[in-house]
Amino acid sequence: MTNRILTLSLFASFQVFAQTQVPFSAKEWSFIEREPIQFETKLGKEALYLNGQASLQRVNFQDGTIEVEFMANKPRAFAGIQFRAQDGSNYETFYVRLHKSGFLDAVQYTPEFNGESNWQLYREHQAAVSFDPKQWNHLKLEIRGSNLKVFLNDSTEPILVVDNLRRDDKEGFIGIQSFLGAYFSNFKYSKFSDITPLNNKKKYQPNVIQQWELSKSYPLEEIDVNQYPESQNQGWEVCLAEPSGLLPINKYRKKTSSGNFEQNPINVVWARYKFQSSGTNVKKLSFDFSDDAVVYFNGEKLFEGKNSFRAKGLTFRGDLLIDGNSLFLNTKNGENEVLIAVSDKANGWGLMAKIE
Repeated sequence: MTNRILTLSLFASFQVFAQTQVPFSAKEWSFIEREPIQFETKLGKEALYLNGQASLQRVNFQDGTIEVEFMANKPRAFAGIQFRAQDGSNYETFYVRLHKSGFLDAVQYTPEFNGESNWQLYREHQAAVSFDPKQWNHLKLEIRGSNLKVFLNDSTEPILVVDNLRRDDKEGFIGIQSFLGAYFSNFKYSKFSDITPLNNKKKYQPNVIQQWELSKSYPLEEIDVNQYPESQNQGWEVCLAEPSGLLPINKYRKKTSSGNFEQNPINVVWARYKFQSSGTNVKKLSFDFSDDAVVYFNGEKLFEGKNSFRAKGLTFRGDLLIDGNSLFLNTKNGENEVLIAVSDKANGWGLMAKIE
């Protein structure tokens, strides 16, 4: 009797995960293409060649699983899955760097904000994993609430776990994406019948700056970041940092042009933080940024630095580390102001800081 009850229980639970397979066809999918799509047979499987995005906008997805097979077409390429997408510019994504099997950044999760990838801001959500890019590989995502588990090929344990998905959206459409081109086959998804609420509330790290005032976004050629902006009419808006202290600027500000990677024009925003001090003393400001920054304290320029992709060599990624830079601030009695011009071209527009 016990075995019968267990069998029925397992059967009932599996009914929750009804799986839908979607063939790759122009009828089923909407495409954003960098080059023409191709439907062909690849290593015995019906496949889609894609350099761009393909989405199932008729599917309303929140929690569930998404699976697809992929393989490379070129020596350097990226292939991934989108989920909870609101449009072609705002979604969650996980992708594989097909040319980096075995490397520490072979796979990565990142949110997409306003048409921009943010992989430089989330180095904690990448992993080393090995695969053969010239053969078919099986990728499976399991999404539940704020959690993501990723499985690759025959792995029974997840190769990556994310417990704090960054976007606030609760549901959206799903799809696949590639940069520089890849093949896809056997796309499947299932929905969980029980929805887990998003739970992104975590405690802030000690001393981090929890909120900034952001100006509007400007093309770099319209702003002289080496001059303190006397005008206070910057369209200031209070914007929240993540618990780590990271302020994902692209979440709050849209660039004049985005999604073109290193071909993007450079945009800049002013980030302002004001605090009160009782008397004069010295405070340590630790910070990092992407791509470039100019720091003012109480109107005086104290720092200028670069942290962009490949700025310090071909293998330099431009990741952020909150202790990456330090300044010692001589505060005055009353209100004090930290003002930072943060400019960015691609791969993650961000700022993080703490004051000790």
